[in-house]
Amino acid sequence: YEEQLSALLQGKLDVIVGALRSPSPDSAIVQRPMFTDELSVVMKRGHRLDTAKEITTQALQQLEWVAPRKETPAREAFRGFFARFQLEEPTKIIESSSLIATRALLMSSERLALLSRRQVDIDVQYGLLSVRPQKLPGTERQIGISYRRKWQPTKIQQEFLSTLEQSFLTQ
Repeated sequence: YEEQLSALLQGKLDVIVGALRSPSPDSAIVQRPMFTDELSVVMKRGHRLDTAKEITTQALQQLEWVAPRKETPAREAFRGFFARFQLEEPTKIIESSSLIATRALLMSSERLALLSRRQVDIDVQYGLLSVRPQKLPGTERQIGISYRRKWQPTKIQQEFLSTLEQSFLTQ
């Protein structure tokens, strides 16, 4: 994100689509929310917890995780999820800011991750990963568009943004 933000501020990128930061990372950046996304516990298909009826938060805290980097909205949601139950963050963590690396780690180990269902939908469809069905209160994140305050989109860029916004309004 830091590289993308730097490129956005320098005019090398025009738009970032993703988790919005709070507070805004820079006064020159406008953030427009599109939808709220919540995180779920994700694991490889066939994981011992895949079919468990109930998993306590204390049990989750003792397991191995792939966690987002610190200072990200997803890591704050991860930390906050455990804090909500007066628990410290798990200590058996591999940090990853790459969805590709996180997916590979999940598929090749017994680790868990907090991810958006949207991010792993295709992996779930192909039977590679599994998502726990229960909701995780407090893991919601705003997903949206970030751009420079004085940026003037071209006609094609404006059409892209309109199409993007319309696709999330209909979901």
